[in-house]
Amino acid sequence: MKAINLAAKSLCEWVHAVSSFTDIFKDIQTKQEQCKTMDQQLATANAALDIKQKVFNLQQELDQVIRKVQQLEKSYNESKLEKDNLDDEVKRTEARLGRASQLTEGLADEQVRWQENVQFLKEQLDVLLGNVFLAAASVAYHGPFTGSFRELIMSSWMEHIAELQLPFSESYSLQAILGDPIQIRDWSSKGLPSDSISVTNGILVSHCMSYPLMIDPQSQANKWIKNMELEKGLKVGKLQQDTIGKTLEMGLRMGTPLLVEDVQEQLSSLFEPLLTKSFNIVNGRKMVRIGDSDIEFDETFKM
Repeated sequence: MKAINLAAKSLCEWVHAVSSFTDIFKDIQTKQEQCKTMDQQLATANAALDIKQKVFNLQQELDQVIRKVQQLEKSYNESKLEKDNLDDEVKRTEARLGRASQLTEGLADEQVRWQENVQFLKEQLDVLLGNVFLAAASVAYHGPFTGSFRELIMSSWMEHIAELQLPFSESYSLQAILGDPIQIRDWSSKGLPSDSISVTNGILVSHCMSYPLMIDPQSQANKWIKNMELEKGLKVGKLQQDTIGKTLEMGLRMGTPLLVEDVQEQLSSLFEPLLTKSFNIVNGRKMVRIGDSDIEFDETFKM
């Protein structure tokens, strides 16, 4: 175009410039639309992010509120438990005060009886020596005698200790000194007659150091002993039985009680070492010779 016409050359360059501008403008316009779209997407994303951040912040605040509520609930429960414990303690204390008041009133009523008991014990302490002497003498000597003869020798003993100015109770009785009311009731339930002589005999049997011989025509003592020792595995034998030796040996070894029935005026020599307490100590064990055998003696044995 420059060789042909200079004006045509300029016109051609203008056309080329307009064409290039148009292409570049279209490209820029496309990119501008893409940028606008991306800006919209960014704005939407930022808005969503703002919402999420606000929600996150609210969640944190909510978590803090929940933790605080939990702490308050824990504190409330602890306070309520302490209050309940205090209420229970108040009730227990009131109950104790009520019982203490009743006990105080009851003890006030008992004061007179206690004073009488104290006076009675003082009186008993003053006559203790003489009463114990009479009780020991009764256990040692009363066994073979009848009730009337026991009263006779008891009167004689009292006269002598009165001359010696040894204090004793004027209303002395063996049952009052050595008797246990609960034990006596138990004896009665197991066949011992409740009269004074039978009770005295029971006391003598339970306190004597020897093996008691009971003259028992009515079999009252026999029944009583069987009932008393039943739970301890009582063995019953007769002198006429050939097995009496083995029964005796078993009782000595095992500590089970033995009741020998139908004893006559003469005793078998089998019992002599036991009745005379002819014990020997062998290697720290208490031994007694029964027949041809040395038997270890069990301290719980009764006969």
